[in-house]
Amino acid sequence: MAVERTLVLEFKTEGDKTHRMRISGAREDLTPAEVNSVMDSIVSSNIFATASGDITSKSSAQIISREVTEIQLG
Repeated sequence: MAVERTLVLEFKTEGDKTHRMRISGAREDLTPAEVNSVMDSIVSSNIFATASGDITSKSSAQIISREVTEIQLG
């Protein structure tokens, strides 16, 4: 059984919409300071284009853990 961790970063855009980025394989020891730093860099660098305009601010972040059990097929 394996646990898959996905970091979900949510931002607000110029069009007042939410833009989500999902990053699979998130480290177990990821700190709030690291997540904040990355999100600040994404906002300030303005390198991602969205359908609703530029990313303007951080909204939220969460780690989703999913337990996966492989079934052996004979």
